[in-house]
Amino acid sequence: MMKLNLIIKILVFSTFFAIFSCNNEKEEIKDKTIPEKSQTSKSVDKQKLLKELDLVIAANPNDAELINDRGVLKNDLKKFSEALKDFDKAIKLKSDFAEAYNNRGMVKDILGDSISALNDFNQAIKFNMNSSETYFNRGRIFSRLAKFKKAYDDFTKAIQLNEKFDIAYLNRALLNEQLGKLTEAFTDLDSAIQINPTLKEAYYKRAVLLHKKGDLQKAIEDFDIIIELNQQDFEAYNYRGKLKSDLKQYIQAKKDIDKALSINSKYPDGYYNRGVINNALGDYNSALKDYNEAIKLRSDYADAMYNRGTVYIKLNDYDKAIVDFTNATKINPKFIEAYVNRAGLNYHKKKYKEAIPDYNKALQLNPQFAAVYANRGMTYLQLNKKKEACSDFKKALELGYQPAKELLNQYCK
Repeated sequence: MMKLNLIIKILVFSTFFAIFSCNNEKEEIKDKTIPEKSQTSKSVDKQKLLKELDLVIAANPNDAELINDRGVLKNDLKKFSEALKDFDKAIKLKSDFAEAYNNRGMVKDILGDSISALNDFNQAIKFNMNSSETYFNRGRIFSRLAKFKKAYDDFTKAIQLNEKFDIAYLNRALLNEQLGKLTEAFTDLDSAIQINPTLKEAYYKRAVLLHKKGDLQKAIEDFDIIIELNQQDFEAYNYRGKLKSDLKQYIQAKKDIDKALSINSKYPDGYYNRGVINNALGDYNSALKDYNEAIKLRSDYADAMYNRGTVYIKLNDYDKAIVDFTNATKINPKFIEAYVNRAGLNYHKKKYKEAIPDYNKALQLNPQFAAVYANRGMTYLQLNKKKEACSDFKKALELGYQPAKELLNQYCK
Protein backbone atom coordinates (compact mmCIF):
# COMPACT_ATOMS: atom_id res chain seq x y z
CA MET A 1 0.00 0.00 0.00
CA MET A 2 1.13 3.54 -0.75
CA LYS A 3 2.55 5.70 2.04
CA LEU A 4 -0.63 7.63 2.67
CA ASN A 5 0.76 10.37 4.89
CA LEU A 6 3.52 11.14 2.35
CA ILE A 7 1.10 11.33 -0.53
CA ILE A 8 -1.21 13.64 1.37
CA LYS A 9 1.68 15.92 2.27
CA ILE A 10 2.70 16.19 -1.36
CA LEU A 11 -0.86 17.07 -2.23
CA VAL A 12 -0.94 19.75 0.45
CA PHE A 13 2.25 21.39 -0.66
CA SER A 14 1.44 21.28 -4.35
CA THR A 15 -1.89 23.05 -4.01
CA PHE A 16 -1.75 25.64 -1.26
CA PHE A 17 0.18 28.25 -3.19
CA ALA A 18 -2.63 29.00 -5.57
CA ILE A 19 -4.59 31.15 -3.13
CA PHE A 20 -1.82 33.67 -2.54
CA SER A 21 -1.92 35.45 -5.87
CA CYS A 22 0.39 38.47 -6.48
CA ASN A 23 -1.11 41.86 -6.17
CA ASN A 24 -0.69 44.21 -9.08
CA GLU A 25 0.74 47.19 -7.27
CA LYS A 26 1.61 50.61 -8.69
CA GLU A 27 5.27 49.90 -8.09
CA GLU A 28 8.15 49.05 -10.35
CA ILE A 29 8.53 45.67 -8.71
CA LYS A 30 6.11 42.96 -7.75
CA ASP A 31 5.95 40.96 -4.61
CA LYS A 32 6.02 37.41 -5.92
CA THR A 33 6.18 35.91 -2.46
CA ILE A 34 3.97 32.94 -3.22
CA PRO A 35 4.40 31.85 -6.83
CA GLU A 36 2.61 28.86 -8.20
CA LYS A 37 4.70 25.76 -8.01
CA SER A 38 4.45 22.04 -8.40
CA GLN A 39 6.30 19.51 -6.35
CA THR A 40 5.19 16.34 -8.11
CA SER A 41 7.89 13.73 -8.39
CA LYS A 42 9.36 13.02 -11.82
CA SER A 43 10.80 9.71 -10.63
CA VAL A 44 7.36 8.07 -10.35
CA ASP A 45 5.42 6.96 -13.42
CA LYS A 46 2.05 7.99 -12.07
CA GLN A 47 0.07 6.81 -15.07
CA LYS A 48 1.54 3.35 -14.62
CA LEU A 49 0.90 3.49 -10.89
CA LEU A 50 -2.69 4.48 -11.54
CA LYS A 51 -3.23 1.45 -13.76
CA GLU A 52 -1.76 -0.80 -11.09
CA LEU A 53 -4.05 0.75 -8.47
CA ASP A 54 -7.06 0.20 -10.73
CA LEU A 55 -6.24 -3.51 -10.82
CA VAL A 56 -5.78 -3.71 -7.04
CA ILE A 57 -9.05 -1.85 -6.40
CA ALA A 58 -10.88 -4.07 -8.86
CA ALA A 59 -9.90 -6.97 -6.63
CA ASN A 60 -10.70 -4.97 -3.45
CA PRO A 61 -13.67 -2.72 -4.39
CA ASN A 62 -14.55 -1.88 -0.79
CA ASP A 63 -11.10 -0.84 0.40
CA ALA A 64 -11.63 2.83 1.31
CA GLU A 65 -7.94 3.53 1.85
CA LEU A 66 -6.96 2.22 -1.59
CA ILE A 67 -9.70 4.29 -3.22
CA ASN A 68 -8.53 7.36 -1.29
CA ASP A 69 -4.95 6.71 -2.48
CA ARG A 70 -6.18 6.56 -6.06
CA GLY A 71 -8.00 9.84 -5.60
CA VAL A 72 -4.77 11.45 -4.41
CA LEU A 73 -2.98 10.12 -7.47
CA LYS A 74 -5.70 11.34 -9.82
CA ASN A 75 -5.51 14.79 -8.22
CA ASP A 76 -1.75 14.79 -8.81
CA LEU A 77 -2.49 14.01 -12.48
CA LYS A 78 -4.99 16.90 -12.49
CA LYS A 79 -7.92 14.55 -13.04
CA PHE A 80 -9.94 16.48 -10.50
CA SER A 81 -13.45 15.24 -11.29
CA GLU A 82 -12.31 11.63 -11.12
CA ALA A 83 -10.44 12.34 -7.88
CA LEU A 84 -13.60 13.75 -6.31
CA LYS A 85 -15.51 10.60 -7.21
CA ASP A 86 -12.90 8.46 -5.50
CA PHE A 87 -12.96 10.58 -2.35
CA ASP A 88 -16.77 10.49 -2.35
CA LYS A 89 -16.67 6.72 -2.59
CA ALA A 90 -14.00 6.39 0.12
CA ILE A 91 -16.11 8.52 2.49
CA LYS A 92 -19.22 6.52 1.66
CA LEU A 93 -17.37 3.35 2.58
CA LYS A 94 -15.83 4.87 5.71
CA SER A 95 -17.86 7.76 7.08
CA ASP A 96 -15.17 8.86 9.58
CA PHE A 97 -12.31 8.82 7.04
CA ALA A 98 -10.54 12.08 7.99
CA GLU A 99 -7.86 11.86 5.29
CA ALA A 100 -10.46 11.49 2.54
CA TYR A 101 -12.37 14.53 3.80
CA ASN A 102 -9.13 16.51 3.86
CA ASN A 103 -8.20 15.42 0.34
CA ARG A 104 -11.67 16.07 -1.04
CA GLY A 105 -11.57 19.51 0.52
CA MET A 106 -8.31 20.31 -1.25
CA VAL A 107 -9.70 19.26 -4.63
CA LYS A 108 -12.81 21.35 -4.08
CA ASP A 109 -10.54 24.25 -3.16
CA ILE A 110 -8.64 23.83 -6.42
CA LEU A 111 -11.96 23.89 -8.28
CA GLY A 112 -12.97 27.11 -6.52
CA ASP A 113 -15.60 25.71 -4.17
CA SER A 114 -14.19 27.23 -0.98
CA ILE A 115 -17.29 26.86 1.18
CA SER A 116 -17.73 23.18 0.41
CA ALA A 117 -13.99 22.69 0.94
CA LEU A 118 -14.28 24.35 4.35
CA ASN A 119 -17.06 21.92 5.30
CA ASP A 120 -14.82 18.99 4.38
CA PHE A 121 -11.93 20.33 6.43
CA ASN A 122 -14.29 20.76 9.38
CA GLN A 123 -15.29 17.12 9.02
CA ALA A 124 -11.68 16.00 8.75
CA ILE A 125 -10.81 17.79 11.98
CA LYS A 126 -13.89 16.34 13.67
CA PHE A 127 -12.56 12.84 13.02
CA ASN A 128 -8.86 13.66 13.48
CA MET A 129 -7.91 16.61 15.65
CA ASN A 130 -4.17 15.99 15.23
CA SER A 131 -3.70 16.61 11.51
CA SER A 132 -1.50 19.68 11.06
CA GLU A 133 -2.14 19.61 7.30
CA THR A 134 -5.90 19.90 7.74
CA TYR A 135 -5.65 22.84 10.14
CA PHE A 136 -3.28 24.44 7.66
CA ASN A 137 -5.70 23.90 4.76
CA ARG A 138 -8.65 25.22 6.74
CA GLY A 139 -6.58 28.25 7.72
CA ARG A 140 -6.08 29.05 4.06
CA ILE A 141 -9.81 29.09 3.48
CA PHE A 142 -10.46 31.26 6.53
CA SER A 143 -7.76 33.67 5.37
CA ARG A 144 -9.37 33.96 1.96
CA LEU A 145 -12.76 34.58 3.57
CA ALA A 146 -11.17 37.38 5.66
CA LYS A 147 -11.81 35.44 8.88
CA PHE A 148 -8.34 36.35 10.06
CA LYS A 149 -8.68 35.32 13.71
CA LYS A 150 -9.79 31.83 12.74
CA ALA A 151 -7.07 31.62 10.09
CA TYR A 152 -4.43 32.68 12.61
CA ASP A 153 -5.65 30.10 15.12
CA ASP A 154 -5.54 27.33 12.52
CA PHE A 155 -2.02 28.18 11.32
CA THR A 156 -0.92 28.30 14.96
CA LYS A 157 -2.53 24.93 15.65
CA ALA A 158 -0.79 23.45 12.60
CA ILE A 159 2.55 24.71 13.94
CA GLN A 160 1.84 23.36 17.42
CA LEU A 161 1.18 19.94 15.93
CA ASN A 162 4.23 20.13 13.66
CA GLU A 163 6.95 22.50 14.82
CA LYS A 164 8.84 21.94 11.54
CA PHE A 165 5.91 23.05 9.35
CA ASP A 166 7.84 25.72 7.42
CA ILE A 167 4.98 26.57 5.06
CA ALA A 168 2.63 27.14 7.99
CA TYR A 169 5.07 29.66 9.45
CA LEU A 170 5.25 31.36 6.06
CA ASN A 171 1.48 31.62 5.74
CA ARG A 172 1.11 32.89 9.29
CA ALA A 173 3.75 35.51 8.46
CA LEU A 174 1.66 36.65 5.49
CA LEU A 175 -1.37 36.87 7.75
CA ASN A 176 0.56 38.79 10.39
CA GLU A 177 1.66 41.26 7.72
CA GLN A 178 -1.94 41.69 6.64
CA LEU A 179 -2.91 42.36 10.25
CA GLY A 180 -0.11 44.93 10.61
CA LYS A 181 1.89 42.74 13.01
CA LEU A 182 5.24 43.16 11.29
CA THR A 183 7.38 42.06 14.24
CA GLU A 184 5.46 38.77 14.42
CA ALA A 185 5.69 38.42 10.64
CA PHE A 186 9.48 38.73 10.76
CA THR A 187 9.64 36.16 13.58
CA ASP A 188 7.60 33.66 11.57
CA LEU A 189 9.68 34.22 8.45
CA ASP A 190 12.87 33.71 10.43
CA SER A 191 11.45 30.44 11.76
CA ALA A 192 10.45 29.24 8.30
CA ILE A 193 13.94 29.98 6.99
CA GLN A 194 15.63 28.32 9.96
CA ILE A 195 13.57 25.18 9.34
CA ASN A 196 14.07 25.28 5.58
CA PRO A 197 17.08 27.37 4.45
CA THR A 198 16.08 26.81 0.79
CA LEU A 199 12.55 28.23 1.11
CA LYS A 200 12.87 31.04 -1.43
CA GLU A 201 9.37 32.36 -0.81
CA ALA A 202 10.22 33.13 2.81
CA TYR A 203 13.38 35.02 1.84
CA TYR A 204 11.38 36.91 -0.76
CA LYS A 205 8.68 37.99 1.66
CA ARG A 206 11.25 38.93 4.29
CA ALA A 207 13.12 41.01 1.72
CA VAL A 208 9.91 42.79 0.73
CA LEU A 209 9.14 43.60 4.37
CA LEU A 210 12.70 44.79 4.93
CA HIS A 211 12.29 47.04 1.91
CA LYS A 212 9.08 48.50 3.32
CA LYS A 213 10.83 48.93 6.67
CA GLY A 214 13.62 50.87 4.93
CA ASP A 215 16.40 48.36 5.56
CA LEU A 216 17.45 48.10 1.92
CA GLN A 217 20.85 46.53 2.51
CA LYS A 218 19.42 43.58 4.45
CA ALA A 219 16.75 43.18 1.79
CA ILE A 220 19.51 42.98 -0.82
CA GLU A 221 21.23 40.28 1.24
CA ASP A 222 18.06 38.18 1.16
CA PHE A 223 17.87 38.58 -2.61
CA ASP A 224 21.51 37.50 -2.80
CA ILE A 225 20.42 34.21 -1.23
CA ILE A 226 17.37 33.89 -3.50
CA ILE A 227 19.55 34.33 -6.57
CA GLU A 228 22.09 31.86 -5.22
CA LEU A 229 19.24 29.35 -4.88
CA ASN A 230 17.98 30.06 -8.39
CA GLN A 231 20.24 31.96 -10.77
CA GLN A 232 17.45 32.13 -13.37
CA ASP A 233 15.07 34.08 -11.14
CA PHE A 234 14.74 37.21 -13.27
CA GLU A 235 12.24 38.79 -10.87
CA ALA A 236 14.77 38.52 -8.03
CA TYR A 237 17.44 40.22 -10.15
CA ASN A 238 14.92 42.92 -11.03
CA TYR A 239 13.94 43.54 -7.41
CA ARG A 240 17.56 43.57 -6.25
CA GLY A 241 18.32 46.05 -9.01
CA LYS A 242 15.46 48.25 -7.84
CA LEU A 243 16.82 48.22 -4.30
CA LYS A 244 20.31 49.14 -5.49
CA SER A 245 18.79 51.93 -7.57
CA ASP A 246 17.05 53.26 -4.45
CA LEU A 247 20.50 53.33 -2.83
CA LYS A 248 21.75 55.26 -5.89
CA GLN A 249 24.05 52.38 -6.82
CA TYR A 250 23.00 52.84 -10.41
CA ILE A 251 25.77 50.96 -12.21
CA GLN A 252 25.32 47.84 -10.06
CA ALA A 253 21.57 48.22 -10.30
CA LYS A 254 21.71 48.32 -14.08
CA LYS A 255 23.78 45.13 -14.15
CA ASP A 256 21.04 43.36 -12.22
CA ILE A 257 18.28 44.64 -14.50
CA ASP A 258 20.32 43.71 -17.57
CA LYS A 259 20.66 40.20 -16.14
CA ALA A 260 16.92 40.00 -15.54
CA LEU A 261 16.23 40.99 -19.13
CA SER A 262 18.82 38.56 -20.47
CA ILE A 263 16.84 35.79 -18.77
CA ASN A 264 13.44 37.15 -19.83
CA SER A 265 13.48 39.64 -22.69
CA LYS A 266 9.68 40.03 -22.47
CA TYR A 267 9.66 41.37 -18.92
CA PRO A 268 8.02 44.84 -18.87
CA ASP A 269 8.97 45.65 -15.27
CA GLY A 270 12.62 45.08 -16.13
CA TYR A 271 12.49 47.63 -18.94
CA TYR A 272 10.62 50.02 -16.67
CA ASN A 273 13.23 49.79 -13.93
CA ARG A 274 16.10 50.14 -16.37
CA GLY A 275 14.35 53.21 -17.73
CA VAL A 276 14.30 54.66 -14.21
CA ILE A 277 18.03 54.00 -13.88
CA ASN A 278 18.90 55.43 -17.30
CA ASN A 279 16.83 58.48 -16.45
CA ALA A 280 18.76 58.91 -13.18
CA LEU A 281 22.03 58.57 -15.10
CA GLY A 282 20.91 61.30 -17.55
CA ASP A 283 20.73 58.91 -20.50
CA TYR A 284 17.30 60.08 -21.61
CA ASN A 285 17.33 58.44 -25.04
CA SER A 286 18.03 55.04 -23.50
CA ALA A 287 15.36 55.71 -20.89
CA LEU A 288 12.85 56.43 -23.67
CA LYS A 289 13.73 53.17 -25.42
CA ASP A 290 13.18 51.24 -22.21
CA TYR A 291 9.85 52.88 -21.46
CA ASN A 292 8.77 52.31 -25.06
CA GLU A 293 9.56 48.61 -24.73
CA ALA A 294 7.74 48.36 -21.38
CA ILE A 295 4.62 49.96 -22.89
CA LYS A 296 4.89 47.76 -25.98
CA LEU A 297 4.83 44.69 -23.76
CA ARG A 298 2.11 46.07 -21.46
CA SER A 299 -0.20 48.51 -23.18
CA ASP A 300 -1.85 49.60 -19.91
CA TYR A 301 1.42 50.39 -18.11
CA ALA A 302 0.39 53.78 -16.69
CA ASP A 303 3.56 54.26 -14.64
CA ALA A 304 5.75 53.74 -17.70
CA MET A 305 3.67 56.24 -19.65
CA TYR A 306 3.96 58.76 -16.86
CA ASN A 307 7.72 58.33 -16.57
CA ARG A 308 8.12 58.56 -20.32
CA GLY A 309 6.20 61.81 -20.16
CA THR A 310 8.67 63.20 -17.61
CA VAL A 311 11.54 62.29 -19.95
CA TYR A 312 9.80 64.08 -22.81
CA ILE A 313 9.67 67.18 -20.59
CA LYS A 314 13.44 67.00 -20.12
CA LEU A 315 13.79 66.72 -23.90
CA ASN A 316 11.44 69.73 -24.32
CA ASP A 317 8.88 67.66 -26.21
CA TYR A 318 5.87 68.94 -24.29
CA ASP A 319 3.18 67.76 -26.66
CA LYS A 320 4.29 64.13 -26.37
CA ALA A 321 4.53 64.54 -22.61
CA ILE A 322 0.93 65.75 -22.45
CA VAL A 323 -0.20 62.76 -24.50
CA ASP A 324 1.54 60.40 -22.10
CA PHE A 325 0.09 62.08 -19.02
CA THR A 326 -3.35 61.99 -20.60
CA ASN A 327 -3.08 58.29 -21.40
CA ALA A 328 -1.81 57.58 -17.89
CA THR A 329 -4.91 59.22 -16.38
CA LYS A 330 -7.18 57.26 -18.70
CA ILE A 331 -5.67 54.02 -17.43
CA ASN A 332 -5.50 55.19 -13.83
CA PRO A 333 -8.04 57.96 -13.11
CA LYS A 334 -6.42 58.48 -9.67
CA PHE A 335 -2.95 59.23 -11.02
CA ILE A 336 -2.44 62.54 -9.18
CA GLU A 337 1.08 63.23 -10.48
CA ALA A 338 -0.08 62.92 -14.07
CA TYR A 339 -2.82 65.53 -13.53
CA VAL A 340 -0.36 67.89 -11.82
CA ASN A 341 2.27 67.57 -14.53
CA ARG A 342 -0.26 68.00 -17.33
CA ALA A 343 -1.54 71.11 -15.59
CA GLY A 344 2.00 72.42 -15.27
CA LEU A 345 2.66 71.91 -18.96
CA ASN A 346 -0.54 73.69 -19.89
CA TYR A 347 0.50 76.56 -17.62
CA HIS A 348 3.90 76.64 -19.36
CA LYS A 349 2.08 76.77 -22.72
CA LYS A 350 -0.11 79.58 -21.35
CA LYS A 351 -3.21 77.42 -21.59
CA TYR A 352 -4.36 78.52 -18.14
CA LYS A 353 -8.00 77.50 -18.45
CA GLU A 354 -6.95 73.96 -19.40
CA ALA A 355 -4.68 73.76 -16.34
CA ILE A 356 -7.37 74.55 -13.74
CA PRO A 357 -9.45 71.32 -14.14
CA ASP A 358 -6.33 69.20 -13.67
CA TYR A 359 -5.37 71.05 -10.48
CA ASN A 360 -8.96 70.66 -9.30
CA LYS A 361 -8.84 66.91 -9.95
CA ALA A 362 -5.52 66.55 -8.12
CA LEU A 363 -6.92 68.37 -5.08
CA GLN A 364 -10.08 66.31 -5.20
CA LEU A 365 -7.89 63.20 -4.96
CA ASN A 366 -5.63 64.72 -2.29
CA PRO A 367 -7.00 67.81 -0.50
CA GLN A 368 -3.74 68.06 1.50
CA PHE A 369 -1.47 68.55 -1.54
CA ALA A 370 -0.16 71.98 -0.50
CA ALA A 371 2.03 72.71 -3.54
CA VAL A 372 -0.92 72.18 -5.86
CA TYR A 373 -2.85 74.96 -4.12
CA ALA A 374 0.10 77.27 -4.77
CA ASN A 375 0.29 76.22 -8.42
CA ARG A 376 -3.42 76.66 -8.92
CA GLY A 377 -3.16 80.04 -7.24
CA MET A 378 -0.51 81.12 -9.75
CA THR A 379 -2.78 79.92 -12.55
CA TYR A 380 -5.71 81.94 -11.14
CA LEU A 381 -3.48 85.04 -11.16
CA GLN A 382 -2.93 84.57 -14.88
CA LEU A 383 -6.70 84.41 -15.28
CA ASN A 384 -7.08 87.66 -13.27
CA LYS A 385 -8.81 85.84 -10.42
CA LYS A 386 -6.89 87.39 -7.55
CA LYS A 387 -9.41 86.43 -4.86
CA GLU A 388 -9.22 82.74 -5.77
CA ALA A 389 -5.44 82.96 -6.09
CA CYS A 390 -4.96 84.46 -2.64
CA SER A 391 -7.31 81.92 -1.12
CA ASP A 392 -5.16 79.14 -2.61
CA PHE A 393 -1.90 80.72 -1.40
CA LYS A 394 -3.37 80.98 2.09
CA LYS A 395 -4.46 77.33 2.04
CA ALA A 396 -1.02 76.24 0.82
CA LEU A 397 0.65 78.09 3.70
CA GLU A 398 -1.78 76.59 6.22
CA LEU A 399 -0.73 73.17 4.97
CA GLY A 400 2.93 74.00 5.53
CA TYR A 401 4.07 75.07 2.06
CA GLN A 402 6.43 77.91 3.05
CA PRO A 403 6.96 79.44 -0.46
CA ALA A 404 3.28 80.41 -0.29
CA LYS A 405 4.18 83.04 2.32
CA GLU A 406 6.17 85.00 -0.23
CA LEU A 407 3.38 84.62 -2.77
CA LEU A 408 0.91 86.08 -0.27
CA ASN A 409 3.21 89.01 0.47
CA GLN A 410 3.79 89.66 -3.23
CA TYR A 411 0.28 89.32 -4.61
CA CYS A 412 -2.22 89.57 -1.79
CA LYS A 413 -1.34 92.71 0.20
